[in-house]
Amino acid sequence: TERIDQIRLLFAEGHGDQVLASHDVCLKTRLASYGGMGYAHLLLNVAGWMREKGMTDAEIDQVFVANPRRMLTGFAG
Repeated sequence: TERIDQIRLLFAEGHGDQVLASHDVCLKTRLASYGGMGYAHLLLNVAGWMREKGMTDAEIDQVFVANPRRMLTGFAG
């Protein structure tokens, strides 16, 4: 949860539009079918932890949807 605290600090300092979140699924043991967290870890677990730490749904959407969309496509809308 220290990482979430750092994300909250970035938002508080006005850098929320620059925050992206990622994780690494590079080994089969990281796949859900092999007992790992799997590809859905950020949405199934981390988003809830962000809410518990006081982040709004709009901020969470920005981290997981709006910012990645803008970074990957250049689309600002």
